[in-house]
Amino acid sequence: MLNSKKLKEERGELDAKINDLKASWLTEERSGAATHEEIELHDKMVGEREALDLKIATAERIEVKEESKEEERSVKKFNSFAIHTGKHSWSEDLVNKGLKAKMLESLGQELTSEQRSAMEKCGFTGQRMALENRANMSVGTPGDGGHLTQQLLLDRIVDSIAQHGGLLSLVKTEVTDKGSDLRIPLADHSGRKATIRLENGPQVPTNFTFSSTVIPTYMYTDSVKCSVSLLRDSQYDIVSYITNGLGTALAVAQGEHLVNGDGTGEGLGLLQSTTAGTVTGGASSIEFEDLLDMEDSIDPAVIARGNCKWVFSPSAIRMIKGLTDLEGKPLFHPSISAGAPATVLGYPYVVDTWYEAVGTEGNIVATFGDHSYMIRRTVGDMETGIDPYTYRASEGNISYFVEQSMGCKLAVASTFHPVTHLEMGSDGS
Repeated sequence: MLNSKKLKEERGELDAKINDLKASWLTEERSGAATHEEIELHDKMVGEREALDLKIATAERIEVKEESKEEERSVKKFNSFAIHTGKHSWSEDLVNKGLKAKMLESLGQELTSEQRSAMEKCGFTGQRMALENRANMSVGTPGDGGHLTQQLLLDRIVDSIAQHGGLLSLVKTEVTDKGSDLRIPLADHSGRKATIRLENGPQVPTNFTFSSTVIPTYMYTDSVKCSVSLLRDSQYDIVSYITNGLGTALAVAQGEHLVNGDGTGEGLGLLQSTTAGTVTGGASSIEFEDLLDMEDSIDPAVIARGNCKWVFSPSAIRMIKGLTDLEGKPLFHPSISAGAPATVLGYPYVVDTWYEAVGTEGNIVATFGDHSYMIRRTVGDMETGIDPYTYRASEGNISYFVEQSMGCKLAVASTFHPVTHLEMGSDGS
C-alpha cells in the first residue's frame, strides 16, 4: 500500500539531487552552462518527481478514505451500543445529526450551534472526514453489495486521460474557480536592451509593451447508461470499462481541440495559432534540414530552460525514424534505460494522432519548442457522478456521467515564438 510519508521523503531526496545537479553548472567556472547529459539527467529526475507527486496525491486520498471508513465503523459501533443496550448517552438521532454536521463542515459550510454541539458530543471534531458521495446501489460480484463512490470514479477517469499523452501531456493546465473569461497579461520584450550613457549624459528610457489575451471555456460532457442487472451479475469489471470509456471520450474531444480547435465555440488549437513560428518543408518528405531549421527558430534562451520537446504525427515519426544526419548517424535514438525517453536530435518527443499526415501541402505534421506556453484552462475539478434514479424505474438503468469546462490557447505575445510548426510545402520548396 502507498505510504504518503515515505513518498514525501523520497521526493525530498530527489529534490536535493536536482538542486545539487543545478548547483554543479551554476558555478563561476562554468557560468551556468550545462552539458547535454546533465540536461537529460535533470529532465529525467523532474519527470520522476512529477510521478512521485501523483503517487503522493493518490496515497493521501487513499489514507483519507481509510480514516473515514475507520471513523464510520467507530460511529456504527457506538450507535449500535446505544440503541441495543441503552448504556451509552448517544442516541441514534444524535449520531445522525453529528454525522450530518461533520459532512457539512467538510464541504466548508457554516454550522449552527446545535449542529456543532452534536458533532462535538459524538467526538467528530478531530481529523477531517472524507465525504464520499455514494449512490444508492449495489455493485460488484453477486451478493457482495457495496458502493461505488464519486471519488473512485474520478480517479479512474483521470488515469484514463493521463494515458493518452500527445500534446495533452505537454501543455500547461490552469485551474480557475469560475467560468468567466480568463484574461492573461502578455509582455513583449523584443528589441529592448540597455544603452551606454555618457558621463553627465541624459537617461533615455524605454518602455515595456503589454497586451493580453482571453481564454474562454466550453463545457465537455459524456454519459453512459448501464443496466442494474449487468452491474450486479457480470463477472467482469464493468464499472472500470465504463469509467475508462468516459475518460477516453473526454481526452479525445479535448485533445482534438488542443490541436485543431478553431476558436469558435471551442478552444484555439496549437496548429491553428498564428502566434507560433512556421518552417516549410517539402510536400512528400521530411528532411534533416527541416528539423534543424525548427530547432534554430527557437530562441536559445527558451531551449536553455530544458523544456523543449517535439510533437509528431504518426506518419511524421515513422519517416523520421529512417532519417540520418550528414555523417549518416540516425536522428532517432530509442530509450536505452527505464524512465529515459526516446529522442530526436537529443530532444524527447510525443506522438499526437490529431497532427496531420505527411504528403499534403499545407498540412502541419510536427511542432517543436516549449509547449507549456500552450494553456489548457479548466474550471474547478472534473465533475463526475452517478444518477441511480432517472432511468431506474422506466429502463432499469444507472447513468454515469463526466463533465469538465475547458478552453485553450497559445498565450504569447505576437513577436515571441516558443513553438514552431513544420508545414508541408510544395515539392519544389
